[in-house]
Amino acid sequence: MNSPSHYRRIHSSRRRQSEGGYALIAVTIVLVVLLGFAGLAMDASYLEHVKRRIQTAADAGAMAGAQAILRKKTDAEIVTEARADTTLNGYTSGARNSTVTVNHPPASGRYAGDAKAVEVIVQQTNQPLWFMNALKVSAATVAARAVAHLGAGDGCLYSLNPNKASSFEVAGGAKVTVDCAILVDSSSNRALVVNGSPNNGPAITAAEVGVVGGVDAKPGMINPAAVTGLLPSPDPLASLPSPSVSSCDYTKFKVTDGATLSPGTYCGGIDITSQKVRFLPGNYIMAGGGLSISGGSANGTGVMFYDTQVNGFAYDPITISGNASVNFSAPTSGDYAGILFYNDRSLNLNGSNYTNNITGGANSKFDGVMYFPNGQVIFTGTTGTTGSNTLIIADTVKLAGTPTFSGNFSALPGGDPVKAAVLGE
Repeated sequence: MNSPSHYRRIHSSRRRQSEGGYALIAVTIVLVVLLGFAGLAMDASYLEHVKRRIQTAADAGAMAGAQAILRKKTDAEIVTEARADTTLNGYTSGARNSTVTVNHPPASGRYAGDAKAVEVIVQQTNQPLWFMNALKVSAATVAARAVAHLGAGDGCLYSLNPNKASSFEVAGGAKVTVDCAILVDSSSNRALVVNGSPNNGPAITAAEVGVVGGVDAKPGMINPAAVTGLLPSPDPLASLPSPSVSSCDYTKFKVTDGATLSPGTYCGGIDITSQKVRFLPGNYIMAGGGLSISGGSANGTGVMFYDTQVNGFAYDPITISGNASVNFSAPTSGDYAGILFYNDRSLNLNGSNYTNNITGGANSKFDGVMYFPNGQVIFTGTTGTTGSNTLIIADTVKLAGTPTFSGNFSALPGGDPVKAAVLGE
């Protein structure tokens, strides 16, 4: 006969077996839950990866659309160029469950209705899932949105020539201070040349210096050091319209001392030697003959000088001597807000005879953009020669003296005339 202790041993063994079974079930449940959470985390991580890729495509599309706006493309062209860049980033509208919607102007957000902005929405449906299948969720929709618009450009000095050596040059002893960027498009291995030595500190001090090609400068001459091998920066004012050139309002105009000049077309240009001249606000079309100021004084607020030519009157560059007292500021409104000098981009102006030579003396000041898209510029100035919004955009640039350049156009109603595509949302 079994003893009571024997039954106690059997009961204890069965209890331990039962408790072990419960523990195994609990562990199994916990493992299933943990695996479920791990699976959810993996699916969520994968969807986040897809989201980043889609966001990159939307950003690229919006930037391409804004670049198209900058070039004054049509609505259809803006859509085409935006979608082309989303395709380059892996998302083509109508392919692989993807849709790309381009709205110009944006349909929502703080840029809604703004013709200088474009909205791109990239969406992909039926994005497959794996672990969430256990919850009967086999696919998801992932979308991203981006808005780009025309904002202030980041450059103060641009040389646009694509291959010339010394496309941007700083003369020996010069000290150039720039509160924004210097951008040099030349692919030459001597695209940016800085003459002199760094004994008295750097010759160029800028927010940044970017060069497509190479730099010829002693160590310490550029602060911060130039970044080379960049992609070319397009002409930031390529979409700026050219003024219409009417029949001559003035032909071989004779400047008299104390004269007040009115806007119009000056066939044969304007030549100031020793006279005191005042320019009324408006656009001055130098239809051949250019603008020459070698002495005396010239003052004008809200003025823009467009340098071109007409039949019978050949192009001449703008030449301003340091012996003259010159105080010019650009218009603050209209198509040419912020533009002080502008040469006709349709002319072939290669050669030293077409160099614009602008020298600011102690009593001179130039406030506005000097825009010579196919012309050469030599600018010599001092700290006070330039205003709060003086930029140079030219085929080639040479600087001398101690000029300071600033891209602060906050006083203009339309902001900086030099626009760039920037992401806004």
